[in-house]
Amino acid sequence: MLKSKTSFCYVLERTLKMLGNITGQYATKFGVLYSSEENKYKFEKRQDENYTEAFHRIRKSILELFEAGEEHDYDRIIRIPLNSIVKGKILSTYYPEDYLNILSRLTTE
Repeated sequence: MLKSKTSFCYVLERTLKMLGNITGQYATKFGVLYSSEENKYKFEKRQDENYTEAFHRIRKSILELFEAGEEHDYDRIIRIPLNSIVKGKILSTYYPEDYLNILSRLTTE
């Protein structure tokens, strides 16, 4: 199976690499991934029973991130259950005037 070079994750990680490098972590940072070796979708089974549920939960979290980012609701951004580096890349890509592309763990501490 060929990698999609138009998927949200590919574009965020590879095509927009010059806006902040988020390579170096496992692909699980996106929450759901397709394993061509195992010929199946993989995801963390903490909350979801199947990859479709996981995909929809992650999609909802990304949409919430867009909203919280636009509103500058930092506490809400921190609580959104996505990988911190992925959150930082999304925010700095979609709101470059508001968020720096310093991609590290977001915390209130």
